[in-house]
Amino acid sequence: MISNVTVKTMKMKLFAHKGCAKCRSVKQLLQSILPELGLQYKTAIAELDIGNSDVLADLMMLNTECVPTLSIGDGVLTGEQTMDEAVLRDFLKAHIKKLTG
Repeated sequence: MISNVTVKTMKMKLFAHKGCAKCRSVKQLLQSILPELGLQYKTAIAELDIGNSDVLADLMMLNTECVPTLSIGDGVLTGEQTMDEAVLRDFLKAHIKKLTG
């Protein structure tokens, strides 16, 4: 189990857009996978809407304009990869472990 203090320092970012069906699907996947890792969606994920120009600029700094995009520390998972449950789970495990030691 990961401590609440650790979770606050490692907020993950989900770049999405209102009305994006793929973004909703990824959100649902995250809501089912994160509890397995001892995390809750609401406290671990910052949802960012690319309809905001500052958020879009942040997304572009990750060298992508694709949504959904998930970033954790220096790790970035984009587009179709975020919708593959096995890939998403492995990505989360690897990057959470990296951040929590």
